[in-house]
Amino acid sequence: MSLPVLKIQPVSQFTEIASSPTNGAVGIWRPTVDPGWFYFGDYCQPNGALPETPGYAVQIENDDPNNPALMPPIDWTVITANGEFSLPNGYINIWYSWLHVPPQNYVACGHVATTSPTFGPPPTTPSIPNFRCLRADLAKSYTLSTMLWNDQGGPFPDDTALWAISPLNTFFAEPNNPDSSTFVPIQQIPQR
Repeated sequence: MSLPVLKIQPVSQFTEIASSPTNGAVGIWRPTVDPGWFYFGDYCQPNGALPETPGYAVQIENDDPNNPALMPPIDWTVITANGEFSLPNGYINIWYSWLHVPPQNYVACGHVATTSPTFGPPPTTPSIPNFRCLRADLAKSYTLSTMLWNDQGGPFPDDTALWAISPLNTFFAEPNNPDSSTFVPIQQIPQR
């Protein structure tokens, strides 16, 4: 059997998750994907602006049902909690960034965000049906180099930095100091 092929579709429709009016402003957006398509993480835009570049949805051709290229996460872990994010309804909420826990032999290629009206225990883990982890042999390491936003010195205990995962237009959240790398598909993502 030949290797699976990652079909890639640009996404220009997003749902706003949260935006921060403080510390330089940032917007977190979730791609709206067609049925049967999946994505690797939410979109992060500096300055709280609307997304300026497409997100990407993926679908697999020639997949092996016994060793699929994409799998849903088995769990979620809160990475950071920050505040002063305004939602489309105008309320100020707390923003949580989440790392998905991939199944064995799969990797995370981006993070997601959720919001809560109060600071405290994080809300229930996200339920995102079109979110996927990538099989490790189809991924390569990606060095983080572009910081999109930083909450250093803000009112919350986690000084969070959001880093661009440019080939996918997703983000990587890290409290305090960034990790040196994350993962992206081996297959080149066409940029527009």
